[in-house]
Amino acid sequence: VLFLIRRQIIRGSLRVARCVGLVGALQLLGMAPVALMARQLCDLLWFKLAPPNPGPNWSIASLLWERSTDATELRCPTERFWFWTRVWPSDVDLWGHMNNCQYNRDIEAARWNLLMASGLGKFMWNKGYRTGLAGTVLRFRRELKPLRRYRVVSYLSGWDQRSFYLEHMFQGVDGFVHAHAISTVKLNKGQKISPSQVLEQLWPGGDTGSSRWESERMNSGLKGLTELDTWSSVLC
Repeated sequence: VLFLIRRQIIRGSLRVARCVGLVGALQLLGMAPVALMARQLCDLLWFKLAPPNPGPNWSIASLLWERSTDATELRCPTERFWFWTRVWPSDVDLWGHMNNCQYNRDIEAARWNLLMASGLGKFMWNKGYRTGLAGTVLRFRRELKPLRRYRVVSYLSGWDQRSFYLEHMFQGVDGFVHAHAISTVKLNKGQKISPSQVLEQLWPGGDTGSSRWESERMNSGLKGLTELDTWSSVLC
């Protein structure tokens, strides 16, 4: 009981500091670097001092935002995972809508939420399968206004011989998708395993009723993304 009381007090205090006054005031005063440091400090204290309830389904999103994925047990990563959040005053730029940097912060939390809630992240870590973020492609469709509530929906949409592709949708309460993004999570060089083999070990039998996971699953959008990666590699 004391643990729960302490956690709620800390969460409430840090939410006020992070979202209502301190960070936004520093930004308005032209102290953006200090504002960023203050925000990161609040997030760090929230993570360190107000941990979630013990269990395998915790997520970073449940610490920093209003609500975590509605999952009570580990689920297949190709299913939908989400968390609800809101456009706080400290997230708003001079144009009166959510700053583009905040989208990437939400995407980072969404990746953790999916990897942890599905068990994929913990499984790869325990097996020694190391990955890294290879890139994020983000498209804006409609702005998010201050205090607007939205959720970030994420799922594993495909993979090839080395990379997992995660899709993220910023969805308003009316269901409209305000922004869409794709994250490329790539297995590090030297890993003698493919994404399909990782999925087969964690979820034997596949997710479509087939006997096993296909070696690659690439829709037209993901194929276009790989062409973009090839093109940019030539430029570099």
